[in-house]
Formats: sequence, structure tokens, C-alpha cells
Amino acid sequence: MKTKVMHLFLICLFLFLIIVNSQNILLAQESDEDSIFDESQFDQTIDESSKNAAKMQILLGGTLQFSSYWMVPEQFDQYTNFLAFNGIVFLSLLYEPYAKFFVSESFSHSMVAFSDPAIPASSPFLSLTELNNSFNLLEIFFDFSFKNAVFFRIGKQVIHWGAANIWTPVDFINFAKYNPFSDIDSREGKPGIRIHIPIKQFNFFAFFDFNNTFPNTDTISNYLDATSLALRADYTIGDFELALSSYFSKGQASIFGFDLSGYLLGFDIVAEASFSLEGYTPKVTDIVFVPAVTPVVSYTEDPVFSTTIELTKTFGENKDYSLMVAFFYNSDGYQLSTSEDETYYQLALSSGIGSQLYYGQYYIFTRLSKDNFLTNFMSISFMFMMNITDESYRLTLTHSLSIPSVLPFSYSISFFGGEDLREFTLTGANSWIFTLSTSISF
Repeated sequence: MKTKVMHLFLICLFLFLIIVNSQNILLAQESDEDSIFDESQFDQTIDESSKNAAKMQILLGGTLQFSSYWMVPEQFDQYTNFLAFNGIVFLSLLYEPYAKFFVSESFSHSMVAFSDPAIPASSPFLSLTELNNSFNLLEIFFDFSFKNAVFFRIGKQVIHWGAANIWTPVDFINFAKYNPFSDIDSREGKPGIRIHIPIKQFNFFAFFDFNNTFPNTDTISNYLDATSLALRADYTIGDFELALSSYFSKGQASIFGFDLSGYLLGFDIVAEASFSLEGYTPKVTDIVFVPAVTPVVSYTEDPVFSTTIELTKTFGENKDYSLMVAFFYNSDGYQLSTSEDETYYQLALSSGIGSQLYYGQYYIFTRLSKDNFLTNFMSISFMFMMNITDESYRLTLTHSLSIPSVLPFSYSISFFGGEDLREFTLTGANSWIFTLSTSISF
């Protein structure tokens, strides 16, 4: 893995330097040979050089976050306290309008201030950071364009396709699904080449996914066979943007997606849907008991369909109230009609096989929020999410403060209800989590 990262870094940086140097050479070649003896031309050349030098920008930024979590059962007779420090740091070298080099790194440091043996120490289903130190290279890529008509991005990158905010059926390219409970998107990108061609109201994208080529670079044929291809086209019609996406990979059924976003009758509307003739997400389908209890993971051979719709309405005299409602259906989610289904489902949850918020077949989400709550630097929101398939749910009340000249912070109270060992109750049914966090962006 370190070798791959080093190769990507050197390739992206090398290409960036080539573009920058080639543009300087082209600028120098545009002047006439005799013009160097012209004093006015000399002064103009100096001015142009100063402007060109100002085009080089070095940007260093990121987000740092400190959070504390208290997990308490319904009886309030014990608790577990987590402290977490995490964030993202990025470096961008920008040479306008020719090229851009970008690299971002995430980090996480966690510890348990106190842990009662009766409560599990961690759970990926409650947005708790893993209890260790981690550093991950998220993205490292190089951008450039051809006559500002065709745009290229080469390197490790996260593909941001689709319009939804909670469930993202069209996000079938990245390694991991977007986590709406996380304040920082720390997903790792895939190595590849993205091409973007904008034409007025139309945009065309192509992404050549090289992730599977690293172990198969012996021959050119293997390299080509292992390269996956993703395509996307979007078009703006009035207040709506419509898009079609697809993903083709050898040995895997093709995936097709559709998404739209727009404004209608006072509502912001977002919808996504994806379809495949076979499953492409891992599921527990059997158990092997020798030498130990081990889940057997496979993919369904039946067609898979998933869709989501989000409706958002802002209202109030100052438009500071916001109501959002979302629904999600996933045909590839687990069914709980038999005891065997229950066993496979619980094993998938406890082993982390699959993606959070995609285990069930039916989900619902609603959130009511108000900006300028009491003062113009406070906001409050109430959120409800339910996995209708296993009847577990999460209720969260969040209060945020952004006082001028003071670090912004927020605190929240969440209640997890339903039967034990469900998606939202894996660490215990009818439990509470109190969260306090502060963050700074620079």
C-alpha cells in the first residue's frame, strides 16, 4: 500500500510540474525574437511575468474536531465515555488556470475514559471512532484541462456523483457509502482517471477505475480487463437537473443509476435510484462452525433495485425553519421472516459486513431544524430515523452554537430504541448517547 501511495504521489506531482513548466515555455515562445530590444515590450513582459507568478497558490487547510460520547443504558446504572480527536488536513498547489495538485490526509486518535464491562466498547453503527490511532491518505490527484473544454483528474479520488444526502443509491463507485451521521467525510478514494466535458446545460463524465489493476499488471490484457469504467451524463431542464450513471466491471453485473434534483411547489426535491441484474454488496448467507463460527459471504443472484426520495421545505417569516423527510427502499436488504434470517442478520451487524443504513429493506428519516434559535448564533434540530425492517430507531436532539470569536460547538442527546441486537440497538436496546463536540476549520 505504501508503494502505491508513493507512486501516485510522484506521478501526480510530476505531471503538475510538467504542465506548469510547459505553460511557462509557451508564454516565452509567444513573444517575437526582436521584441526583447523594445523597452516597452520589456516592461510589458515584466508585468506579465509578475501576473503569471501570482497565479501560483499554495493552500493548506483542513478541519479538526474533538468529541466526547457518553453511552448510558435506560436504567442509568452504568456508562461508557469515549473521547475522540479526528480531522482532515489537505494541501493544494494551484496554478491557475492550468493545473492543480491536491492531497488530503485523515487522522483519528481515540481513547476510552471509562468503560463498564457490561457495555460493548465500540460500535460502528453509532458513529463512534475506532479505538486506535489511524492515518489514512484520502485523496491525491492532479487536475488539468485541455483548452478549458475537457477537464482531467488523475490519481486517488472520491467520486461525488448523485444528489441525495442520507441514502445514496447512485454512489456505487466508492469503497464506502457516505455516512450522514459523521461531521467529516473521511472516505478513501479510488485510483483512476476522471474526465469531465461540460457543454452548456450538459455535462459528461467518465471515470476509469484502476483499483483492480494493481494485482494484475503482468500483461497489458490483464491491465485492461481489470480496469472498470463509470459513465455519467447530466442535463439541466428548468429548475431540475437529471442524470444517468453506470458502472461496468469485469466479473460483476453492470450497475445503472438515475438521480434528479430540483425545486417544485415550494419543496426541494432529491431522488436517486439504482438497478443491477445481480447483487454487488456482500451479505451473510451461511455459517461455518469449524474451526470457529465464521460467516459465509456471497452476493445475491437476483436483480437488485434501490431508491430514495428526499423532500425539504423551508418556511417561517425569515425562512429559518427547515423540514426534511426521506424514504429509502433497498431490495437487497436482509429479510427477517425466519429465525435463520435473524441469525444471519445479527452476524452481519456484529461483524460489520455491509454498510450502515443499508442492512434493512425499508427506512424513513425526518428532521426539523431552526436557525436563529433564541439568538442569531444558535440553531436546534430534531431528527428521527428508523429501520422499518427490524423496527429499531434513533431519536436525536442537537443544539449548536456559533458565537463570534469563540470556537463553535454542539451537543446532542440521542435515544436508540427497539429490540436488542438490531441495527440501532447493537450496543443495547433503549440506550442513550450524549455527545459534545467542537470543531475548527482553517
